Amino acid sequence: LGGADRGRLVRLLGAKDAEDELPWVRARIADHGVDVDCVARARVHLERARRALKSVPGQRGGALLEELAVCFVERRR
Repeated sequence: LGGADRGRLVRLLGAKDAEDELPWVRARIADHGVDVDCVARARVHLERARRALKSVPGQRGGALLEELAVCFVERRR
């Protein structure tokens, strides 16, 4: 963001009562593709975690950790 939008966002990040501004923040996130980039990065980390979990002893523990990781990456609000 630049100019006034950047200043607005910086002020909102430090504000205690900024809930009314969430639609504006969400729109800026979508406008700049931040949401798409974050999901893509999360999926890269998920794949790294899956590879790392292969070395966890016991199938149940690794499976539970993988399930948790998938829930974080694929969750929708």
